[in-house]
Amino acid sequence: MESKWKDILVMQTIKEWHVDLLLLMLIHGSKTFRSFLVARLKIPANPDHDFITASHSVRDWENRESDLEVFFKLKNGNKFAILIEDKIDAQFSGDQDKRYRRRIEEGVQSGLWTKAITCLIAPDSYLSGTTDSDWDYRLPIEDVVSWLKTHKDEDPYLSCFVHILETAVKKKDSIQAVKEISDQVTLFFKSYYTHCEKLYPEASMFPRTENRTLNSYNWPWFGYKSVPSNQGIQIYHKTVSSKGSWVEMRIMYCAAEHFIETVKKSPHYKKLKEDIPDIIIEQRKQSKKAPSVYLKVKVNPVDIRVGFKEQVADIDDALKKAVAIVRFYKNERVAVDKMINSAL
Repeated sequence: MESKWKDILVMQTIKEWHVDLLLLMLIHGSKTFRSFLVARLKIPANPDHDFITASHSVRDWENRESDLEVFFKLKNGNKFAILIEDKIDAQFSGDQDKRYRRRIEEGVQSGLWTKAITCLIAPDSYLSGTTDSDWDYRLPIEDVVSWLKTHKDEDPYLSCFVHILETAVKKKDSIQAVKEISDQVTLFFKSYYTHCEKLYPEASMFPRTENRTLNSYNWPWFGYKSVPSNQGIQIYHKTVSSKGSWVEMRIMYCAAEHFIETVKKSPHYKKLKEDIPDIIIEQRKQSKKAPSVYLKVKVNPVDIRVGFKEQVADIDDALKKAVAIVRFYKNERVAVDKMINSAL
């Protein structure tokens, strides 16, 4: 009976924020783990005396987010920061690595830090789909697990941490077949992007077309030139999902009544309704405290696993609607941006 109990997972479901919290605890509570991190990332800092703090889910004024930010003060008085992105299986949203680099540049300009680096922490099977040019450093979760196993006698909590991170790796590996790079899907996105740039440039599709995988969030994203780094606003073509196929603009943490009250008198919203008569406003709650508003229109399904040309009529219809939504956002950007977090 005892062996049966030992086979039960410490945590049945692992999400990325669980890994974030675990890493945050290690960074704050373990000088030896900070030494490991400093050595792996080649940081010129004393992990004991130079460590200032670490924070989780840090958002800047444009609502861009770092999963973790770790601060050190160097002997010359300069501030050094690590901006960490943690992944288990979720795909990157848009140009996520570039958004981190823009945060670094803006942090230097504002004096938040003198120098900073980016680090992607994920299972090794996930990191194999990225390159050195995407992130300054890539740290496999398996390496963190190895460190924990070496030091688990130092702290009774570390054995539990080992189980949690090993569960995270197993979660990734269990769906790896779905996440493997697909040449067919990659070709589809290249064709979609070329078509969009040629005939619908105002949609401003995000240009991430290389190494696409077959998964449920593999959608074309728009507004690259008008909303290049604002995670609070997302515009995309949901080609296929469990709830159908849609072109949507999502406004995070916004109440539907606030959105309707703000835009109902807008001539740009009136024009949008003329262009897309069947567009709807939908309130969806990921949690009680985190509602989001969706400005959305139903479209015919598009299968990213098959040829582009065979579906071009349905793609054209979706792109025309994406252009109308992007145009509405550009005309009402100030008002719409103010709605982000209005429901918190």
